[in-house]
Amino acid sequence: MERVVRVHYGGSVLESSNGGSQFDGMSVKMIVFQSKPTFEELLCRTKDILGWSDKVVSIQDRYDMGGEPISHKQMLELNGETEWEAYVEIVKESRFTMCT
Repeated sequence: MERVVRVHYGGSVLESSNGGSQFDGMSVKMIVFQSKPTFEELLCRTKDILGWSDKVVSIQDRYDMGGEPISHKQMLELNGETEWEAYVEIVKESRFTMCT
């Protein structure tokens, strides 16, 4: 998970009344890193691959708070290294799974 990042872009995030979310009309790119990237490396590589060098980019991630059989996807703002490191650890050490 920490070396392969699935980037969804374009389209929109639809929030449901129960606090969950889903992606609508987004394109997807897989970005593979040789080792776990820093937040700045993630941001720079994403902007480079998508040709967005002159744009301000915000990064959010989505994780599944539910368990079988209920899925409850939440968005998490990643504003810097602290949030990125915490997110990677939360996913690795918990029952949360990466969403597709």
